[in-house]
Amino acid sequence: MFGDQSRFWPCTCAWALSCLPGGDPVAGEISLCKRALRRGHSLIHDGLLLDKSNQRMCSTLYCMRAEAYASLGKNSNVINDCTAAIGMDSGCVKAFVLRAEAYRRMNQRAEAAADRLKAVNLDPSFRHILHGDEEQFLRQTEHPRSSHGYPGSQKRRSNWYDAFATKSEIPPKSGATTKDASSDAERASKLGAKTTLYDVLELPHGSSISEVHAQFKKLTLLYHPDRLVKEDEKKQQAGLERFKLINHAHSVLTDTNEKCMYDFSLGLNVSPRV
Repeated sequence: MFGDQSRFWPCTCAWALSCLPGGDPVAGEISLCKRALRRGHSLIHDGLLLDKSNQRMCSTLYCMRAEAYASLGKNSNVINDCTAAIGMDSGCVKAFVLRAEAYRRMNQRAEAAADRLKAVNLDPSFRHILHGDEEQFLRQTEHPRSSHGYPGSQKRRSNWYDAFATKSEIPPKSGATTKDASSDAERASKLGAKTTLYDVLELPHGSSISEVHAQFKKLTLLYHPDRLVKEDEKKQQAGLERFKLINHAHSVLTDTNEKCMYDFSLGLNVSPRV
């Protein structure tokens, strides 16, 4: 239908940025003209519909749109697009930086701290974005809780590793059938009342980091909020919550140290599977 239009994507990117005041990307990021932004946003959106097989270019386009949303203060949109960009290119430093700032503005400090650390880990030249309190947020713990319901049997665990969610907290898959629902119920009975990060990503427990990356890319395309723009507000919110859970699962299970600790908490044989 579109032919080989993917070769025009660099031009689309350049034109979208040239729509900004002064035609300078840096100046444009600082003072966006809303009218020009709408035109650029439309082109970026069209580019994303062409061919998602060019993942690096899609990642760039998602980042560009995230920058546009950031200038308008639409932090949720920034997070969504940056997450999609990371799904396309896990080494996209700019996406982590943009998402960290969006999280900070939404007062989600632990998430912001994690993204800043990830960005600097990927590119040390971004050390200037660190606030110096990142480790503090990642080490925050929940209130003491009983692990088996017995007095005195209390266990503290980090918020960052607390990725267990009840089944009710995970929205059902869009378009799920009765058969799918019964299948999910059967799986839930086997797992008990809790769902793990592997379940969120629809992966077997102990899957490798490369398997997590691959599955995350698939789920990002499948559950991205852009696919729900025509749905009612309730479905959009449910989709957004699922998208956040998928993103959180990916963040933990693609970090070697965190994955080892998480697997250990599940009673799995911990091994540095990449």
